[in-house]
Amino acid sequence: MEREVPTTDSGSRAATELADAAALWSAGLGSAEAVVEAACASLVAGLDGETLRTLAAVSTQPGATDPGYEVAELLETALAELGISHHPRYSTTANDAALRALCRRHLRGELEPWELTHVAHWMFGHQAGPAEELWELDDVYASLDVTDLTVEDVDAQVSAAARRLVE
Repeated sequence: MEREVPTTDSGSRAATELADAAALWSAGLGSAEAVVEAACASLVAGLDGETLRTLAAVSTQPGATDPGYEVAELLETALAELGISHHPRYSTTANDAALRALCRRHLRGELEPWELTHVAHWMFGHQAGPAEELWELDDVYASLDVTDLTVEDVDAQVSAAARRLVE
């Protein structure tokens, strides 16, 4: 399980955002630029570490070297400095962590319920596991015309499932 750094509220939020950006990048769903931005926000929130500072300084400007190379090189150590779990690129643990990150985004209103279920279905198919309820609900969205459920009913079920996944 991912561990948040016990700091100020803003530091804790920044650590969670960095962990989420890292998980999404590791799962192939996020950008290296988002990881660098989250590293910068972590520094602003009062978190610190030598490698975190180096990660935050990675250039994301057009024409610069692809930041993905430097993120890949620095991320594990930067996260370790903050006590945050690192997930190897394209691993099952990265996918699971990315799913939780997407659930948090949904619960903050940054991701529509159907988007969350669609990505969960795309990532995990019909595999048993943490995404199972979400991909099942994606199938429900696709068959609303033959059920008594409304979109609002399914949306509420998605939000409830997301809450359970991040608790």
